[in-house]
Amino acid sequence: MISISGSKRFYRAALAANGDLYLWGNNSHGQLGDGTTTHSSTPIKYDSSGTVLEGERIVQVVATSEPNVIILTDSGGVYGWGNNSHGQLGDGTETARVDPVAVATAGTPMEGKVIKQIAASDNSTFALDETGALYSWGNNSRGVLGINSSDYGDHTAPKQVQVAGSSIEGKQITQLFVNGGASNGGVIASDGTMHMWGGDDYGQLGNGTTITGNKLMPDAVDMSAIDANSDTIVQASSGGSGSVAIAASGNVYTWGRNLYNELANSGGVKAPALVPAAGTALEGVHPFYAARDDASIYIATNEGTAAAWGYSHGIWLGTGNGSFSKASPDPVVMTGTPLEGKTIVLTGPAMVVTSDGEVYTWGENTYGQLGDGTTAESDYAVGPVLDLF
Repeated sequence: MISISGSKRFYRAALAANGDLYLWGNNSHGQLGDGTTTHSSTPIKYDSSGTVLEGERIVQVVATSEPNVIILTDSGGVYGWGNNSHGQLGDGTETARVDPVAVATAGTPMEGKVIKQIAASDNSTFALDETGALYSWGNNSRGVLGINSSDYGDHTAPKQVQVAGSSIEGKQITQLFVNGGASNGGVIASDGTMHMWGGDDYGQLGNGTTITGNKLMPDAVDMSAIDANSDTIVQASSGGSGSVAIAASGNVYTWGRNLYNELANSGGVKAPALVPAAGTALEGVHPFYAARDDASIYIATNEGTAAAWGYSHGIWLGTGNGSFSKASPDPVVMTGTPLEGKTIVLTGPAMVVTSDGEVYTWGENTYGQLGDGTTAESDYAVGPVLDLF
């Protein structure tokens, strides 16, 4: 499975179809996995020789801005390296690692479980097993671990997310999405409902209210706007202090903070509201995948195009408009760039993958995070910087 992850401002990660992992950009905490702390302006192929990952096939990668890298293998094991100041690597310590360590599951609720999906915020990590059970570890600021505990300190080994008495009791969980910046966890259930927990200063829990305290276990997201359109949510992403969700119809919904116009609608901040498509890059296309970072949203469509809005700083949306922020979906520029004639199949923060497996990037490039061998920033796509096929 091809996947891309990382921080648009610091470093990137990309997973090829054959399980090869590539990382580039900032390496201040050894997050590039090459045993050094030297930055790289070109992708480095990860070498697992002599590590606990030797012989394992990687099927998912999550790279956070803290920074640390979390890995899921096809055997259902979870590993990580990089910063570990809050126990987010789950190895029972708070020691930074330049080589991968396995999550310490012995004696925890995750012992013997086969993990099928992972997610991570800056300081916390989450896992979903084959039965639909949820686990979390790392920092519990604002109750982000969902373990129904007001102990907001660090938990260096897996705990189980509280199900009994929560809104996910009796539901089958199909997708994880978490929000590092605002300390939120989130999931999608098989019935299309969404559930979140943690802090709620800006309505980022999406339950129709804001609270000064914290939700310590999953609570249902208000689905009123989604139900009104007879929609079913199929994918969601969270970052900063808000979230974005994609429905099977292609409708896009946002909620939470609107500091840089990242909601792109005039609806309620405290619950999901429809992003208007008319007159925007979403008109006449079918969005199927969304990625949200601190205050920007990126969309991939079935038509092979991409759209972005929110915080731009002139370079981070790939729309080439030079504005500080964008209040409605704008097309990622393809004509006249290396993306011309290409078909986009996946997007991440300031990064896309095309149908031929090529990776293109844009934005800030202080640490070589564009991967093009330079440190020159670009408000349009550069590349290809990598071929994942």
